This record gives sequence, structure tokens and C-alpha cells, in this order.
Amino acid sequence: MKIMGIDPGGTTGVAVVVVDDVVGKATRSGDLVVADLEAMKRTLMVGQYGTPQEDFAALRVFEKIVEEEPDVLVMEDFRLFPDRAHGPNTEETIADRYLARLDLLLWMWANNGVVCTTRSVASRASWGSRHGAPMVVKSMPGERIVISDDWLRSQGLWRTPKKDGGGEHSMQALKHLVVTLRKIRSGNLVVG
Repeated sequence: MKIMGIDPGGTTGVAVVVVDDVVGKATRSGDLVVADLEAMKRTLMVGQYGTPQEDFAALRVFEKIVEEEPDVLVMEDFRLFPDRAHGPNTEETIADRYLARLDLLLWMWANNGVVCTTRSVASRASWGSRHGAPMVVKSMPGERIVISDDWLRSQGLWRTPKKDGGGEHSMQALKHLVVTLRKIRSGNLVVG
């Protein structure tokens, strides 16, 4: 099972891992089994993409989704409260519009099967017969705080910007991904 995490912000962070579909359930505390951690270390890919202010930023991340073919897509989501939206170009409103664009592209792809991108036409047929559009899971910003930077380091999953292509938002995307994998393994989220 391929899981992709996305965290928008100053740049958009992306993290992708491949784990076995079934390796047993996590413990009651939600700790991942050793097989998951080993698979994550072996397959982890992280990256940072352009800023949400760019007109085609959501389209570039959508192209990455099509390229990676995840089974599960975890996207950070948040509520835009009126008292925090102090104009059309604040960080909160820009990220909100960016996520809305990405949601629309995913919806069009899942329901119509085709979306034009800057590179080509993305279609479920070109995705292969393996499956259609990924299962999309929304994750609130507060959910990722249960995974600390120290925990990622202790598990060998931390990636630095210069050396490994990581960065703040790609590590936050990885945290959302790990929280979602814990939900899957504990039976609180059913994939399929």
C-alpha cells in the first residue's frame, strides 16, 4: 500500500512511503509494527514544491500525485476562521484556496476520470488497471503534533533539507502520513 502525505504552507511538503497491505495491527497505543517502520525507512521519499501563491502550484502537486499513484492520499486540512482571514492574500487564505484547487482536481479526476495537466492529460486509464483515484484522507493540523521530530529521528525517518530533500513541510506531511497509518493499523480507518 502506497501512502502519500501533503502539507501546504510556504512551500508544499510531500512524503511517500510503501508499506505492506497487511502486517498485523498496531498496538492499542497506536505504535507501528517493526515491519511498517522498516518498510518506511526503505521506501521514504520526501520533497518540497512551489509556494501556494503560484498559479499552477496545485496542478504541479496533482501531477506528483498522478506520478506516484498512491492508494491513500493524506492532505492537511484546516478551517479558515473569519477572524484570521485579514485579506485575500494572507497565509491562511492562500493555503485555503490552494487546498480547494487541489480538492477540485482530485474530484474531477475521481468523477470524470480525466484532468488536463501542464504535462499531459491525466486519466485513470493512464494510471493503470491497478485502481482509480486514491482514497483521500483529510488530517487537521493538530493531528500531526502527536508525532515529534525526535520520534522521526529515533526511527531513522528524519530528512534534512540540503542532504535528503526534506524540509519543514515535508516532515509535517510525513507526520500526517504516520498518524493516518496508525489509524489504518489500529482499525480506526478502513482502506479499500
